[in-house]
Amino acid sequence: MSGTAGASGSADPVSVSAAGPCGRRSIRVGGAPRSVRHRSTAGEARARVHDRVVERPASIDRIIAGLAASQDGVFSRSQLRARGVSDQVIDRRLRSGLLASRHRGVLVLNGAPLSQDGRHRAALLAGGAAAALSYSSSAVHWALLPPSRGPVHITVPTSRRRQTGLAHHVAGLPGRSITVHRGLRCTTVARTIVDVAANHGPAAARRAWTTAAARRLIRRADVAFELGRAAGRPGARFVAELAAAQDEYATPGTRSALERRALQMLRDAGIRPPAVNVLVVVDGRVFEVDLTWGPDRVAVEIDTRGTHGHGVAFDDDRERDAVLGLAGWRTARWTERDIDVHPRRTIARIRAMLAQAPLERAPSTFEARVVGPDGSLDGVP
Repeated sequence: MSGTAGASGSADPVSVSAAGPCGRRSIRVGGAPRSVRHRSTAGEARARVHDRVVERPASIDRIIAGLAASQDGVFSRSQLRARGVSDQVIDRRLRSGLLASRHRGVLVLNGAPLSQDGRHRAALLAGGAAAALSYSSSAVHWALLPPSRGPVHITVPTSRRRQTGLAHHVAGLPGRSITVHRGLRCTTVARTIVDVAANHGPAAARRAWTTAAARRLIRRADVAFELGRAAGRPGARFVAELAAAQDEYATPGTRSALERRALQMLRDAGIRPPAVNVLVVVDGRVFEVDLTWGPDRVAVEIDTRGTHGHGVAFDDDRERDAVLGLAGWRTARWTERDIDVHPRRTIARIRAMLAQAPLERAPSTFEARVVGPDGSLDGVP
């Protein structure tokens, strides 16, 4: 509207100039300028706050440092925008070398080391809110497979433009196939193993399965659900065979009862108590060991025919003994006969093992690290 009606009904021209720095704007009515103060809108107030944030480098530093500290060193451009940092400021910091681009729209502090979790989180930020770590990357996140330098695998519901360092898999994952583990969205253990079998082959799937089984991460109902959805997929039959072998040879209760008798035998003999059912990481492999004396590098496995007599477990046991030996550990295997029929002989042998100096270990890649209750890794000297 170009004018406003006066008392006489005549129309006077009105023009409005831009607001000044003090919140005033000039209004010209009928050719006579006058200055009036107007009340700021909420949008203008936010804009001024935004300008103040953008203009203060210290404020930007705090915003970026806070995001990086809480998100494994990575953050997105949209997250900075939401905190009042403009694209112009972000671009200046990219040009100056303070920030670096990890993926499209995902940034890191230039020169700062990026952890495995940081690589995974950056991939999820690039993939969007519906992305989930999957395939071998999910297996690495669950500590079922050793870390890889290859691309990070994520599953997304719709096709996305290819990006360096990312492997996109397009699938509509049901809610039951997705979880959050250690703060990152990923596929469940069951779905991860099925995906690994399909994309990385039987050897990787078997390694992931046996590690998950040792850590009691296998949920039979979840495996059945995923296999029901994976009919005809490569590797699905192999995963079904692994599940059938575990079901056939599982003997719930027997192993824990035998462990209790073994611990009682040790207590009666005055042997200092071992750690029970500890996870040990050696050369990227994760093993569960029944009884361990970590400082002495001594490990004991309690064998029953049910849990250790079939092919998969038999081969894995030999692999574990070999790898622990390279890490400088002495290993022993106790059967029910060793515990119930010949306890004196068994006690004499474990005393001798504990009395000896720890073995020399192979190169540092074979250092054994014990997984603590909180998931941390503690080196064993």
